[in-house]
Amino acid sequence: MSLVELVSNLASGGLVGGLLGIGNRFLDMKARREERGHELEMTRVASAARATAEEWTSFRASQEAGRGEAESPTYKWAAAVRTLTRPLLTWALVGVSAYVYASAPAEVRAQIGQDLLMLTGTALGWWFGSRPALGTARR
Repeated sequence: MSLVELVSNLASGGLVGGLLGIGNRFLDMKARREERGHELEMTRVASAARATAEEWTSFRASQEAGRGEAESPTYKWAAAVRTLTRPLLTWALVGVSAYVYASAPAEVRAQIGQDLLMLTGTALGWWFGSRPALGTARR
């Protein structure tokens, strides 16, 4: 091996090593930039989550404040009407449905029977199905 070959191999190896080192630094900088971008995005998401949590806390507080006002009626008859509305409507729908299917003429049953049953089923499902979602039973 001559001196020229030795120097050219050394130079070419150094050049390749230098290019690979530059490439390594470039990839490290890119990875750090992406990591900082990810951390920034996570900070934004956490900030938005905290803001949303604060909004929900405020919303719950306003709902609780409003609930106290709504649940303390001025007149006893207003409380009685409000309390009896759901049971009266329920029993009225069930009673009318039972009457239509038990004693109404066939033409009445044909005209309103299916619609009345759907209304009764919807009312019962909605009124009693929504109770667990409200968190407390109505009095």
